[in-house]
Amino acid sequence: MQQTTDTTSQIFTINCNATVEAAATEMSVNNVGCLVVTDDEDKYAGIITERDIINRAIAPSKDLGATLVAEIMTSNVVWCSPQTPTSEARAIM
Repeated sequence: MQQTTDTTSQIFTINCNATVEAAATEMSVNNVGCLVVTDDEDKYAGIITERDIINRAIAPSKDLGATLVAEIMTSNVVWCSPQTPTSEARAIM
């Protein structure tokens, strides 16, 4: 039986100069689909998601051990709460 860990109260981060391979490992170890990316001063820089890794690194056959998070992360993040009406969420996106 697989054991699950409650990660709802944790925010997982990675530095923008880390490799994509390190980001994928961090996501896998913590069973999360994205990481908050920080700059060298530990300030928010964006997010990196599983989708970023697949579409921007794996699909174009980049070397995950040599590609930096900063090269594929999403820096302009749009967020809305689950209570946001679908029509408003579409307009935001």
